[in-house]
Amino acid sequence: MVSWSWRTLSQALNGRNYVKYIDSYGSVCRAINERRKNDGLADKQILENAEPFEPLCQLSVEGPKSCLRLPESEFPRYNEFTFMEKFALRTNDLDIENGDELTDFLIWLASASLGYDIQDPEVHLGYLIEHYWFECGDKEYALSFARKELPPLIVKHKSVAEGIWQRAV
Repeated sequence: MVSWSWRTLSQALNGRNYVKYIDSYGSVCRAINERRKNDGLADKQILENAEPFEPLCQLSVEGPKSCLRLPESEFPRYNEFTFMEKFALRTNDLDIENGDELTDFLIWLASASLGYDIQDPEVHLGYLIEHYWFECGDKEYALSFARKELPPLIVKHKSVAEGIWQRAV
């Protein structure tokens, strides 16, 4: 089995700008493909590397759909992040005062938290956002509630997100 190089991945994604895409390896494929469509920087960074990560080159040339059809022994598969790791990564650079950013995050949180233990504060927040926003139809209250409840959770998960980034680079 081929091991996955997070350092090369991080270089291809050019830092933290694409953290919202990194939920799994499949999402990483989409993020790299998005980079290729937009500006070709992933390809440029591969070319700048003296010894580029072979599966990343293959991904760049053939695209994610083709690569994911290959056996796992030829092309690495993803390791799914836990809900808490996803929460940590998504809140790490979240600007809760930016309405669009917060809205995107809360839409994700409301759906992603379903099915997890409601005793966890992050999951409980997701259920409350889902209730206030989608069941009661009060988006403004959901946004103001989240702005009040999120800061301590963001602080709590800061070290988790930093740890993931440390392992990635």
